[in-house]
Amino acid sequence: MFRARYGVVVLSVALGLLGWATIRSLTGNWLSMLEDRSGDLVWRMGAERKDERRLILVDINEQSLREIGPWPWPRATQARLIEQLAKAGARQQILDIVLADAKPDDAKLEQVLQQHPSVLAQIFALDPGTGPSSGRPAGALDWTACPPLFPEATGYLATAPTLAGRLVGHITPRVAPDGLVRHQPAIICSDNRSYPALSLVALMNGTGETGLVLQRGASPLDAPWMLSGRSQAFPAIALDENGDIRIPWKLHPHSFISLSAADVLADRVPAGLLSGAWVLVGSSAFGLHDVIATPFEGAAAGLQVHAEIISAMIDGRIPATPSGAPAYRFIMAVLGIALLMFMARERKRFPVYLVPLAAAAWGLVLWGIHGLFQIKASIWLGWADPALFVGLSGLTMGILEHARSRVDRDRLYTHLSSYLPAPVAEALAQQSPSSAIRASTRQVSVMFADIRNFSAYCEARPPEEAAAVLHAFFSTAARVIKAHGGVIESFQGDAVFAVWNSDGKAEQQTTQSMNLDAPEHPFRT
Repeated sequence: MFRARYGVVVLSVALGLLGWATIRSLTGNWLSMLEDRSGDLVWRMGAERKDERRLILVDINEQSLREIGPWPWPRATQARLIEQLAKAGARQQILDIVLADAKPDDAKLEQVLQQHPSVLAQIFALDPGTGPSSGRPAGALDWTACPPLFPEATGYLATAPTLAGRLVGHITPRVAPDGLVRHQPAIICSDNRSYPALSLVALMNGTGETGLVLQRGASPLDAPWMLSGRSQAFPAIALDENGDIRIPWKLHPHSFISLSAADVLADRVPAGLLSGAWVLVGSSAFGLHDVIATPFEGAAAGLQVHAEIISAMIDGRIPATPSGAPAYRFIMAVLGIALLMFMARERKRFPVYLVPLAAAAWGLVLWGIHGLFQIKASIWLGWADPALFVGLSGLTMGILEHARSRVDRDRLYTHLSSYLPAPVAEALAQQSPSSAIRASTRQVSVMFADIRNFSAYCEARPPEEAAAVLHAFFSTAARVIKAHGGVIESFQGDAVFAVWNSDGKAEQQTTQSMNLDAPEHPFRT
């Protein structure tokens, strides 16, 4: 018995592993997308709602376009916006706006940028093929070469050459196949030069950092790559194996204070609100086409990405998958299989149908652990691979155990029915094993019939003829008794012993045609 159960477990694990590998090869990134979708749910459920005042949003919204005019605004208007923010006490200004193409009034904006250095934006194209190029990329790091870890740009939309701002960061997102933005390249390569993201440049400018250092994670709890400042002015930033930052949607959008750009230009901002704060200027106006899909909204302003990343960088909580995550997933898969093996061994305590349910429950446990670490520790462990493997193994084990139990039951029924009545054999085969004595009182009808003077008949006839008569009698009696709902208990010599109501079902019936209140089994004999 133990050997049979051990074989079922081994076969189930092998088939589960084969199914997992097949699904992995056929569906590509389906499991990763499942983890991302479940991660979106965790972000929505666990997002913090707090009053974030370290970073204030200035939104070029529909109200601003109505009051100031359609976009693009004159460079003089943009310069006045920067001056107003500086006057209100903003410590740093981060412009999620690409100032492309030279304009006649660039000199005024350049003069203001010299007085109030702001972080400007540029965007790169990452799609295969050559993309459009406009302006001149700026703000490259002083690295001798761009590491191959980071993506190579195929085009760009950069700051106009007439603007000499050196604080420039890219705002290029990674758009997932389902349209959501969950990652952003930390650095993008162009002509073998390294261009950091807008959030990185803002962090360096706000902390006084002069350069970045890229290194591999030192421990199993570290991300595959770590990006830190040369003077360690801010916590190290975790990057995945593709050199991307996983966007931490940990703060609910309502946590950020958003001011209309029109209110800033009209000096309608509450006094002291912007004092010492970092200010992120962007747009949510529909006509400016800076719209992305996030876990919170299907159409949100692009500046939300940079707001989430910057606030998480300040706190040192950029989520990433640690290098030791594959070992964790392997251990979780082994523990899940151990749980199924324990349940298969303890069949008396755990019915076979609980095995697939336990495998599904184990997947929920893994998702819960993943979500807890995602929210509380900014660690992306992953759960879909071990959940799928254990789920397939549990399903297979349940099917095989059920099939094996059916085979054992049929074998037991075949053995019992060879010397017990069929209903009795079926009842014994189907009931659960028990050491308790089961007895009941039942009213039955019994018939005992034999062949008159059969002994004398056999003395005067050859054995073959006597056997033929017995066979004809027993066959006819068995057919008639079965047709009338009886059960043959035994054949004794030339007699047949039959019982009615031996299974108790006749007690529940009445004979409607005879209009009798008594149970019908006496009338069937």
